[in-house]
Amino acid sequence: MAEMRSEAHEIVRGLLSDALVISAGLAREDLTAAADREFLVTIGVLAIIVCLTLFAVVAGVERFVSGPVVALERAEERIRTVIEAAPVGLVMVDASGVITLANGQMARMFGHPREELLGQRIEQLLPKRYLAGHPGLRAGFLASPRARSMGTGRDLFGLRKDGIEFPVEVGLNPVDTPDGRAVLASVIDITDRKGLEDAVHAANAQLEAANKELEGFSYSVSHDLRSPLRAVDGYALILEEDYAASFDDEGRRLLAVVRAEAARMGRLIDDLLAFSRTGRQPLRAAPVDMAALAREALAEMSTQYPATSIEVLELPQAWGDRALLRQVWANLISNALKYSAKNPAPRVEIGGRANPDEVEYWARDNGVGFDPRYADKLFRVFQRLHRPEDFPGTGVGLALVQRIVLRHGGRVWAESEPNEGARIGFALPAKRS
Repeated sequence: MAEMRSEAHEIVRGLLSDALVISAGLAREDLTAAADREFLVTIGVLAIIVCLTLFAVVAGVERFVSGPVVALERAEERIRTVIEAAPVGLVMVDASGVITLANGQMARMFGHPREELLGQRIEQLLPKRYLAGHPGLRAGFLASPRARSMGTGRDLFGLRKDGIEFPVEVGLNPVDTPDGRAVLASVIDITDRKGLEDAVHAANAQLEAANKELEGFSYSVSHDLRSPLRAVDGYALILEEDYAASFDDEGRRLLAVVRAEAARMGRLIDDLLAFSRTGRQPLRAAPVDMAALAREALAEMSTQYPATSIEVLELPQAWGDRALLRQVWANLISNALKYSAKNPAPRVEIGGRANPDEVEYWARDNGVGFDPRYADKLFRVFQRLHRPEDFPGTGVGLALVQRIVLRHGGRVWAESEPNEGARIGFALPAKRS
């Protein structure tokens, strides 16, 4: 393009020079004839017009040709700027594994000057254990090219110039170039993220081990407590049956207290055992008819509360462990019946609804309610918001509900105001077809 422009300029300069020479000839003394002078003036003017026209044509052609060239050069510059500004390493490799492009981030990540990378084989950036299989993997990618991640499901490592390995994530993209198909790879150093993941995994493993140890301890303690508790209750029963006449009224009252507390301790042990078992038994998930399950739990308890009006609304089907979800309903319904029993017209509603992502269920009552500021305490072991003498219980039931629901990937909640009843519910993930 530059040579063509120079030649055109030389031709125009030559023509212009000739025109000026002809025009200057008008001043010569031997050209005095009027006809000759008129002819030469005409020729000179025409020559100058032609030269100016050629200048204009050359300038126009120059603009026409150089415009796209300039635009192309600017586009290439923008591409180079983007490649250099990329926050990940970018490297292009041809079909034989030779590096044809590498950005600054790639050079910094692997500790090589860019000049050392260009023209070298990509295998120099890989640990030795990958060298034998890498050419075959590259050939397989080029034979069936598509954008994808490299090494899905396994850990990948790069090799720095100093010989240190580091974890990486690699994305592959096929690129068609004038020299044939190539591979453009994006490389991310995930050392920091890998460290955090390892720390989280270690913490989770420790937490799981602690939970198993705690569950085993609870199970062992609960079993060990049963034997002395049975002895206490048994001896108290003997005293009550065989020696009642030897006690005065206060003695008989205290004996009754001993037996009642032994019974309460027995229920607490049963609840602790149930609580520890739910963390160890595997989930057997299947479709569950929640309406039938709720009615089963109601049938066992409603006879103890004949004055309570109970309404079971439509309950959508759930997906979960039937035996564990039955425990959830038993505890929720028992809770609603117990805390509404002192209302002159006790009422309990069992309801549910299906949402796009989850299915909700609840037990609503018109009982004593509670202060909503302390709602989270309801789901903690041994945490109670009412006195045992007012409402008997061990403080384990709703903690058991929460544990079972969380194992199903769901959530629990409690809504109430003092003396305005309560609605305690849970939600399970919707089953994806």
